[in-house]
Amino acid sequence: MQLVKFSSHLTQEIEQIKAYNKTIGFIPTMGALHEGHLSLVKAAKDTCEVVVVSIYVNPTQFNKKEDLDKYPRALEQDMELLKGYADIIFNPKSDVEIYGDEIQLKAYDFGKLDEPLEGAFRPGHFKGMANVVSKFFSLIQPDKAFFGLKDYQQYVLVKEMVKIDGHPVEVIGSPTVRETSGLAMSSRNRRLSPKALDAASVIYYTLTYCKQYAQHIPLNQLKETGLHMLKNIMQTEYLEFRTADTLEEYEHLKDGDNVFLSYAGVIEGVRLIDNIVFEV
Repeated sequence: MQLVKFSSHLTQEIEQIKAYNKTIGFIPTMGALHEGHLSLVKAAKDTCEVVVVSIYVNPTQFNKKEDLDKYPRALEQDMELLKGYADIIFNPKSDVEIYGDEIQLKAYDFGKLDEPLEGAFRPGHFKGMANVVSKFFSLIQPDKAFFGLKDYQQYVLVKEMVKIDGHPVEVIGSPTVRETSGLAMSSRNRRLSPKALDAASVIYYTLTYCKQYAQHIPLNQLKETGLHMLKNIMQTEYLEFRTADTLEEYEHLKDGDNVFLSYAGVIEGVRLIDNIVFEV
């Protein structure tokens, strides 16, 4: 396993790999890795000859500086977790390795895909995410890139960005990995107390309840019940039923609908997101 700090060195490594026609699997991360990340790395290891993992806390996708400053960094622990799975870890020495001397972001036209949900609550987040992932794709030239479906809206937008920028990469979504309580694994979970970690399991319980009764209870009533279940535990930002492809909001469900049921909320000052995608 090789740790690379400079984009010029990474380019040299990729050129050698391409010269031998080896397939590259890529997993972009911001570090503070957990079993959810590792599931993506293992998926890449199973299907690609070379696995590249980036560890980079990208400043352009944080709309609050305090969130950027608080984001956990644990490079040594991350490298230990990746042993035996990753071939190259790209941990840029500075932002210059990604953006050059000046950060300039491309404006993407995603239609309305980036407007609701995370787009509404985190202005500029998806613009920064799309730019950094596109830059990684240009540097690494992966054959396959792996994304966790906990960030489902991000997954949809990355696929759209690939179409816009013309990257020859297959974008693969991997299922959310959960704690035994049902709580989605997240680097942010490290900032929660044991009590809050246990309490936050109400998110997944609520999502599964809403899925179970989606065909039997009108959506407005079901949403109201879900919000009541979360009350006094989470500071809810949204709980919404959206179409899984266009992210448009549902008013009524019918057989065959592919539903993206998503949630975001805060506990102990830590913002958590989760979702379930299901067919009616």
